[in-house]
Amino acid sequence: MQKLIKARDKLKEQLYKRKFYSVNKGLYVVGRPLIFGKGKILAGENLVLNSLAFRIEIFAGENAILKIGNNVYINEGVTITAVKRIEIGDYSIIGSQTIITDTDWHGFNGHPPKTSPVIIGKHVWICARVIILKGVTIGDNSIVGAGSLVTKNVDKNTIVAGNPAKKIGSTNTGYS
Repeated sequence: MQKLIKARDKLKEQLYKRKFYSVNKGLYVVGRPLIFGKGKILAGENLVLNSLAFRIEIFAGENAILKIGNNVYINEGVTITAVKRIEIGDYSIIGSQTIITDTDWHGFNGHPPKTSPVIIGKHVWICARVIILKGVTIGDNSIVGAGSLVTKNVDKNTIVAGNPAKKIGSTNTGYS
């Protein structure tokens, strides 16, 4: 039975590798994430996509770059949509049902939608049901509390929470 499970996991890994512009070794997929778009989705080593109970959706629009670092864990129900650029640093954890977007998607008063890159640093923990909007940079070793709406930059080694997210603490090493 173990051999069958390993063979199935290897086949699933090979199928999902095709959906990335580039992906390094150690891709592990649980469930059936939706990965699509005409942009470049780049992933480092040991990316885990846990899409079992709720489907992960990862989208990179035409000419967009979505870069995922090494040893990143993306939990179920996460939606990541890049129209311009989104980067997720090494050793980061993205909690379930989080939304990350670099665009407003809709313009108003005859103007096109605004876009601005989202940069998530290294060793960052984004808890469950967080929304990260365009133009936000989250510094290394930071933690974003569950249910937060992040509209402004987060300094490194900072803990934020709330709607809108505000600093509630500091950390020297981030999550452990």
